[in-house]
Amino acid sequence: MLVFSFCAKAQENNPFTTGFEKRLPSKILDEQRTVWIHIPTSNGGIGNTGKGRYPVIYLLDGDTRDGALWWNDQQIVKEAKLALANTKYKGKTLFMALANRMEKGMDTLQVQKDTTEGTELIRSNLEFIKDISKNKPNQLRFRHAYYENDDHGSVRLIGEYDALRFIFDYYKLKIYNSELDDPNFKMDSLLVTHYNNVSEQIGYPVKPAENQVNGLAYYMLRQKQFIKAEALFKLNITNYPGSANCYDGLGDLYLAKGIRQKL
Repeated sequence: MLVFSFCAKAQENNPFTTGFEKRLPSKILDEQRTVWIHIPTSNGGIGNTGKGRYPVIYLLDGDTRDGALWWNDQQIVKEAKLALANTKYKGKTLFMALANRMEKGMDTLQVQKDTTEGTELIRSNLEFIKDISKNKPNQLRFRHAYYENDDHGSVRLIGEYDALRFIFDYYKLKIYNSELDDPNFKMDSLLVTHYNNVSEQIGYPVKPAENQVNGLAYYMLRQKQFIKAEALFKLNITNYPGSANCYDGLGDLYLAKGIRQKL
C-alpha cells in the first residue's frame, strides 16, 4: 500500500511521457503511418525536433517489437537481399533479438528445413541473418542474439538492453585504478581520445561533461597529483570557457600548490 501511494504521487508530479505521435506518408504502403518519437528533454524536449542532433534508434513496429520479416511471403527478406548487396551502411548499426518460438526438441538447424507455417517467422529471421553475413563489404555493424530461454513476450526487455549495449559500445569510458594511481599517466589525453572517438562514431561533437572532468581533477588534487589535476582543470576551461566553476577549480589547485601570483 505504501509503495502504491508513493508511485501514485510520483506519477502525479512527474508524468511519464513516452514521446509524441506523428503521422508520415508511406510511398511504399500508400498510406499514412503513425510513428512515436522520443527525444531528450534538453534543447526544448518533447515535440521539438528542430534543435540539437541525437543518435537515432529505430524500433520497428514499436507496439509489438516485431519487425515481421515473414510478412507478405517474406517480402522484406526478399527486398533486403538486393538492398544489402548494393547499399553502403557505414555508420549504421542493426541488432536482432531472436526469441525461442520453436517446438520442443527442434533446433535452429532443423527449423530451417521445416516448411510449416508455425516456423515461418524464425526461418525468415535466420534467412535474413544469412543474407547480412554474405554482404559484409556493405559496412553494416550487425549482431544478433538467440535467447533460448525467452519467448516472444519476455525477449523484449533483455533484447533491447543488449541492443543498446551493442549500439553504443563505444560510449562507456573505462578508467583503471592503475591509471588513477600513476602520476605520469595522462588522464586528460585519455579523455580527449575517448570523446573524439565517441564524436566520430555518433556523428557530432561530444565533450566530456564538466562535472565529470571536475570530479577527476579534484580527486587528483586530493591525491596531490598536481600535474594531472592541472591538465584536467585546463581541459575543462578549454571545453567550457564560460563556466566560472572551471576557473575556480584551477584556483584551488594554485592555492594547494602555494602559487598566489596566478590568482
